[in-house]
Amino acid sequence: QREHDAQIKRKYGLRSLQELILRSEEKLLEYETKKAKGREVPEVVIQSERRRKEEFERRKVELEKRIEAETNLLLSPPKILGVIAVLPQTPPKDELKEDREIEEIGMRLAMEYEFSRGRNPEDVSLQNLGFDIRSRAPDGSFRYIEVKTRAREGKIALTPNEWLMAQRLGDEYWLYVIVNAASKPELYTIQNPASKLKPSEEVEIVRYIVDKDDWKNVAVKEAIGEA
Repeated sequence: QREHDAQIKRKYGLRSLQELILRSEEKLLEYETKKAKGREVPEVVIQSERRRKEEFERRKVELEKRIEAETNLLLSPPKILGVIAVLPQTPPKDELKEDREIEEIGMRLAMEYEFSRGRNPEDVSLQNLGFDIRSRAPDGSFRYIEVKTRAREGKIALTPNEWLMAQRLGDEYWLYVIVNAASKPELYTIQNPASKLKPSEEVEIVRYIVDKDDWKNVAVKEAIGEA
C-alpha cells in the first residue's frame, strides 16, 4: 500500500508541481524578454512570480523527501559488503572558464565592430539579460548579442539564460565568437544560434556546451577593424 501511495504522489503530486514551476519559469522568461526589448515590467510583478516559483520548488522538495522517507520504510536493512577510502582529488581545470582580461578584449572588439557597421551598441553585460550587447541599427531594428571570447580556439559554453533568450529572440539574437583573442583576434558571427547549434547539456553545473566544429560550421567570419 505504501509503495502504491508513493507511486500516486510521484505521478500526480510531483508532476503537477513541476508543471506549475515550468509555467512560472515561462512567465519570468516572458518578463525578462520584455525588459530586454526595453519594455516596462513592474518589479513587483517579477518579484511576486519569483516568490510563487520558489514556493512551488519548496513544496516539490518537501514532497520528494516525504516520498523517499515512505519508500525507505519498505527497504531491507543494508548489508556491509566492504569499505573503500575515497581520497580528495584536485578538480580538473575548466577549459571553458573565461578570463576577465580576455572577456574585456572580446567586448571591446564586438562594440568596435558594431560601431564600424553603423549600429549603436549598448553594453548591458552586467544586467544578466541573457546577452551582453543591445545594438540598434539606423532602421530601428536591434541585435541582441552574446559575446564569447576564447584565448585560442575551442568549445564555447552558454548559460541556460543565454540559451533560452536565443530561443526566445530568434533572428534578433546573435552570437559573436572571438577566437585567438590573446594573439590575433578573429570574429565569427552566428544569427539565430538556437536554430543552428546543437549543444550538449552539462547537467552538473547546468550550461550548454557547443563544440568548435559545430559553431564554426554555421558562423560567418567577419573582418575586424574594417568599415
